[in-house]
Amino acid sequence: MKNYDCSAHNFLCHMESNLSLQFLPDETIIRTFSFLDSRDLLLGLSLTCKRFYEIINSIWYWRRRYKENYRGKAFLGSVIGVSRDEVEEMREMQRGGVYGDFLRRACQFDSKYMHLEILAASSGGLDCVHIVHPNISGTNTLVAAGSRDQRIYLWKKRDTQSLPSSSSRSMRQYLRSELYGTTGHKGWVWCLASCPDAPNVLCSGGWDHELCVWDLRIQELMLKISRKHKAAILGVAFPEPTLILTSSSDKKVRSFDIRAEQTDKSGGRTSYTHELGEIGTHAKAVLCLAANGQYVYSGSEDRTLMLWDMRKPNEVVATSKYGSSVTDICFNDGFLSIATGSVVHFINKDLTPISSYQTEHVNQLTSVYHNLGMLITGSKDRSAMIHTMTQPHSCLKTIEHLQDVTDVHFSSGSLAISSSDRTVSLWSPKKQQTLPSSS
Repeated sequence: MKNYDCSAHNFLCHMESNLSLQFLPDETIIRTFSFLDSRDLLLGLSLTCKRFYEIINSIWYWRRRYKENYRGKAFLGSVIGVSRDEVEEMREMQRGGVYGDFLRRACQFDSKYMHLEILAASSGGLDCVHIVHPNISGTNTLVAAGSRDQRIYLWKKRDTQSLPSSSSRSMRQYLRSELYGTTGHKGWVWCLASCPDAPNVLCSGGWDHELCVWDLRIQELMLKISRKHKAAILGVAFPEPTLILTSSSDKKVRSFDIRAEQTDKSGGRTSYTHELGEIGTHAKAVLCLAANGQYVYSGSEDRTLMLWDMRKPNEVVATSKYGSSVTDICFNDGFLSIATGSVVHFINKDLTPISSYQTEHVNQLTSVYHNLGMLITGSKDRSAMIHTMTQPHSCLKTIEHLQDVTDVHFSSGSLAISSSDRTVSLWSPKKQQTLPSSS
């Protein structure tokens, strides 16, 4: 009995010595703060540690607190600890959907090509970003971002060729809308995908185990695939207009066939889904997906990249082993780039190795993109980097955020970056200029 008590005591001491606020997500801390008086937060907890200070003294926290507790009520500045002007600023941010100048950064990446602007910020961290194929709206650029507040945010810019200058103080030409509600996600929105041959459709996967398919023309839910996975959906691919692939924490990779028909009653559209089945299984959570015709690539926490043939479910065509979890996959120009740890591996489509590149990131990579002209990486070290594709590789530009960079997406000359700091930044080409392309 003494040995048992001693072991238990040592175990608890070990656990206590390793507990730290850095392991708690912002959402957990903010939820705890919601039960406390604002004055206690400002005069007490904000002085406790740096983490609390940064949250409590940030405008986004009070924007969120005001939105949840005081919208539509009389002025309560004396209660929530902010001035009337600050409350009016919060209301303006809610109406405009964007932060003010205090969070807008403007800089240049290779002045011949593009500007960077912060578009907006949600009330929860952003975990994914996606630039929808441009022919959905002619010359418009449509950017979607998935948030931990269970929403999908959309931004549309009328003219991708003439962004505001860095001195512009107006962001109202960006039109924002949100895809959410009782029929949408009820958990963190973790991944997004669209198909070039179906530009009006966006699919999303979340921690609520559900796959949602949205009609962007009317910004409504077309269909929802519920509980086919037993855990969070972490990856989604949309290679064909009727085919969607998903990966999950339940270690499975699945495929779905989506269709739409006309109804006789209302003349509207009704949707149904048909699960094609399970493609394959990993030993641990499957973090990312990529598709190439009938072939599917899946990366996992089990440190493997697997190649599957959809015509032969649950039969592994090839496997590649790495030293860290495979956190992202990009298939482009006939080969793949794989993010593992802080290293990018380039491999052929049959998984034979080409080369490896140790990036300058000091933490785990979260996302990767490549073409023949450049390599783009995002990392938990709060930065995104643009690298050369020529040997030896080198970093051209570092783009910093206040928190982890969660996703990068490049399409039609534009680069979008999402971050846990609740912002999306968009790089778009200047007029009559183009980015390095794969052609």
